[in-house]
Amino acid sequence: MSQVFKTSLITGLILILSACTTMHVKPAHISTNKGTSQRICIQSNDRVYAGFLPALRKVIESEGYQTIMYDDQYELSSSFCDVSMTYTARRSWDVMPFLASVQLEVFDLNGNSIGNANYRVSNGLNMTKFQSEETKLMPLIEQLFVQ
Repeated sequence: MSQVFKTSLITGLILILSACTTMHVKPAHISTNKGTSQRICIQSNDRVYAGFLPALRKVIESEGYQTIMYDDQYELSSSFCDVSMTYTARRSWDVMPFLASVQLEVFDLNGNSIGNANYRVSNGLNMTKFQSEETKLMPLIEQLFVQ
């Protein structure tokens, strides 16, 4: 085997095996009154696959927050929430579907962005891509909502 072929083969294997998962979080520092839980209004996004929203709500609620859904800005202004959130998520396919990317954005009552979280997994040999939505969302939510 020539040295060039060996080097090319090793480089190719490294690229294939170096599946990457990235997560970036800018925490949304929200205050809470002792003994009360924060109400997080989540704007509906019908372009995201049906299984994502229940997983997102479950993870947020497991951290002690209440979630309230809304469809438009009018509903938000009358819902008595402490912060609002928008989300997008995308699935990809590799033998079976998996959650490939998530973008979460948190806003204060004036509509100003106060935090965000992004998750992305590549479609390589990284087997963590097949973990459940909840498993992938938990570290994002834990870092996103800091009291």
